[in-house]
Amino acid sequence: MELYLNLPYYAELGVSVVFSVLLTWLLMLLVHTLVPFSLRESNNDLTAFVFSSLGIFSALIISTVLVMAIAHFDAANEAVGLEANMVGDLNRAGRGVSPEFSKKLSEKVRNYMQVVSVLEWDLEHHDQNALREREAINDLSRYVASFQPKTLREASYQREMIKRLGNLYDARRNRAAQPAPAIPSQLFMVSVVIGVLTLVFALLYGASNRIMHLALVSLLAVAMGATYSLILVFDAPFNGDLVASNQPYLDILDHLEKNNKFFQNNK
Repeated sequence: MELYLNLPYYAELGVSVVFSVLLTWLLMLLVHTLVPFSLRESNNDLTAFVFSSLGIFSALIISTVLVMAIAHFDAANEAVGLEANMVGDLNRAGRGVSPEFSKKLSEKVRNYMQVVSVLEWDLEHHDQNALREREAINDLSRYVASFQPKTLREASYQREMIKRLGNLYDARRNRAAQPAPAIPSQLFMVSVVIGVLTLVFALLYGASNRIMHLALVSLLAVAMGATYSLILVFDAPFNGDLVASNQPYLDILDHLEKNNKFFQNNK
């Protein structure tokens, strides 16, 4: 599965299409070998009734799985954006304290963002980056907690920073949970089995033109295969060619760099 997800998306789509056509061909050989043409032709009315009912059920199941996968992908994008906003809010809250504190806080925030902006996307170095990310967030947390306010104003800003740091931890946990698949394996397998049964009933028609029959059922299988390729891609939002964007993190990093240059130029 990981090898499949690491392919470019159109290569994944091509693999799904080829597999679907091959599966249809093998199923046709099996069905036509086990069930004679005369028997299939004489039961076309019954086959049509079962196929139409099963087709509706199959469409509902597969569309449900697809919606779950798309929702998971959207949730991953939302989690990234939310964490980036929490980091930005924490950095802004620190500006109300002394310039020295604000500058050092900005450095620690930037260090955290540099790690988290590649954490879920660099699978080869994920374990090392995960360790660096924990060190960076703990360092940031200790720095905020160790600040000794000298005025009521600074105490108020520290309380606000601690509150926003808690929001950041919540957003971080939410983002860390997103790489796990959202679709239960049992549900996915049931949808696949129902899809295959739908193809089998389509092949049970007693069609006089075997080539046309194979071509039409293959088109149905290709549509299913393309849908499943989307399901697999969207259910792995940080793996493969089509992934959730880390642009919100990069935007915050760019914002921090611009602020640092502004403050340096206005000393």
